[in-house]
Amino acid sequence: MSVPELTHVPLGPFDHWVPRGYFHVAHYLPLKTGVTVAQAFDLLHEGLHRVFVEQPWLDGQVGAQAPSTPGWRPGQLEIRHRPTITADGPRPRQLRLKELATDLDYETLRELGFPLDAFSDAELAPYGPDSFATDPATAPCDVFAAQANFLPGGCLLVAAIHHVVCDEGSFFRILNLWGGHCASLQTGAPPPEPLPAGSLDRRILREIWEKEKPAKTDPEGWRLIGLDPRGFQADAQLHAEQPPLPPPPAKPAHVTNTGGERKMKSGVFYVSPERFAALGKDVAGEVGAESRVTVNDAIAALLWRCLMRARAAAMRAQGVSIADARGVLLQINDGRGNYSPAMPQTYIGNLAYHAISTLPLEKLVDPKTPLGTVAALLRRNWEAVSSADLLNMFSLVDALSSYDELGRAHPAMGAADGTLLQFISSLIGVSMDSMCFGDGPVFANRGFVEALRPLLDAYIPAARLCNILPRHMTGGVEIVTNLYQDEYELLLLDDEFSRYVLCLCWPED
Repeated sequence: MSVPELTHVPLGPFDHWVPRGYFHVAHYLPLKTGVTVAQAFDLLHEGLHRVFVEQPWLDGQVGAQAPSTPGWRPGQLEIRHRPTITADGPRPRQLRLKELATDLDYETLRELGFPLDAFSDAELAPYGPDSFATDPATAPCDVFAAQANFLPGGCLLVAAIHHVVCDEGSFFRILNLWGGHCASLQTGAPPPEPLPAGSLDRRILREIWEKEKPAKTDPEGWRLIGLDPRGFQADAQLHAEQPPLPPPPAKPAHVTNTGGERKMKSGVFYVSPERFAALGKDVAGEVGAESRVTVNDAIAALLWRCLMRARAAAMRAQGVSIADARGVLLQINDGRGNYSPAMPQTYIGNLAYHAISTLPLEKLVDPKTPLGTVAALLRRNWEAVSSADLLNMFSLVDALSSYDELGRAHPAMGAADGTLLQFISSLIGVSMDSMCFGDGPVFANRGFVEALRPLLDAYIPAARLCNILPRHMTGGVEIVTNLYQDEYELLLLDDEFSRYVLCLCWPED
């Protein structure tokens, strides 16, 4: 029997600028009394198999495209996969089973707030410590991987997808398919609706760009993907030799060596439904009824301001002046609604950009500066990114003679003196009630995921990350962010922060 020829799917320009590694998320699922590990794993395994039958590209690998391929350029990546997967074929090797060696049970984890430090990320991730920084240009990587981690009373289901394949929004659509198939297997309900037509067409970005592209490119567009325009030629249409990059910025005095005693940690914070509503009402009262400021703007503004205030107070305590410092916020936004009216909103791939906001640090953290003013700034900068801007960004990346140039580029804003950078990624538009693995005999809580936790340990030393997680069915919101211990203690002393947010769990020393 002949082996079917692999399907080769080239990745597009927007897929090449993202970090080279997996995006991991842990789903906390309680088990019903008496359910065995084997029963739960069997259900998850068959559910994932049905997703792979429907979406065979998830069973593939991502790697470097062969130079002989028409249209190849250095650094070009592609997905390679079997064209079909049969329903009666073997189940996915990409799902692993692990029984955690721990004295903890699921109920105790729930009481502790599902803390991030109960297990290391390497324990939970499907490929252990090798799960994080993986460059498919060096060696092929699985598109998708998962590990079902069991402890008494529950399952910590960690799923991972390589970031060059798709962004967070796409990933959650895939995860919902998995949950839907598990639900169908238990209840006999129809399987979940497949992804809408056009969702998997990776040519769509280029087809739209060819019809709507700008007449000329603006190199300032590099900032939308966090890169310094000075590292690229001004005319991106020419494939001339690149000018030398400027030297890396000097490390500022207020950045502490993470190898010393002062180590950054990640904690989980919570905004209750009542306080979430109060925050939205308070900000709306400051900006006026005609404003387009959203609750997402309000919570992002609160987090940015309060995290910067804690960092500023820590800097002052170290004898560092903030007089000339600036706070810079990079919000990671979904560009599907901005790219073009012809863009499918369910597109599976990467289509994200950075909305950049900046304020003098002293003004940002000053209690006299209304929070509504900060939220309105975020809204303006969010709305300022147009279809023309994203099409220009496509032009800039596509004009590169080699995608390897992206790896050599300098960040638009790094650890320069006086710049305090914060990333905020929000999934507030995703609802936890869409994450269900079936109200059947296996999972308690009617099959709904009780909590989500991103695995971020590998990235903490390199970046200030703040993740606003999907809203609970009750309307509350959890937040994961990383801080130094002294900053955490200062954050808890912030009256504005504590008015709306409480700490759910913080790692013990």
